[in-house]
Amino acid sequence: MAALKDAQGWVTAPGFYDGAQSLSDDECQSPVRIPYSAADIVSETGASQAFGKPGLTINERRWMRPTLEVNRTWSGYTGLDSKTVISATVHAKITSQLVAYQEPMKAIQSVQVAVHAAASPGALASLISLGAVEARVTAQWQPAAI
Repeated sequence: MAALKDAQGWVTAPGFYDGAQSLSDDECQSPVRIPYSAADIVSETGASQAFGKPGLTINERRWMRPTLEVNRTWSGYTGLDSKTVISATVHAKITSQLVAYQEPMKAIQSVQVAVHAAASPGALASLISLGAVEARVTAQWQPAAI
């Protein structure tokens, strides 16, 4: 799972960002006007620091750029007491936020390729999609967007 992102938080799956458009100057300024910062994230979560793609504000990272998150991993014995078990299977729940003009199925396929490429020799890797929805563009100054 660690191979799905680089040290700066960029998704490494080839083609994952295909279709994602650069933000206009106005779009880049929009989240800056919202009074929420990396310090707020640290304060609310107890994290030691905010992590994410360099050059983007925390709001751009959260709302305006594609994301890929590993929400949960599990394997082996998961009961409360301790056991030494070499797991035969490992699972992960991954979610992603796509932006307008990205094609969900292409993004899923790019992650599938990356998961297979990162798997240990002899390991069987599979990815099951539980759904995909295309992102939409809303004019920035529409009443619903304000």
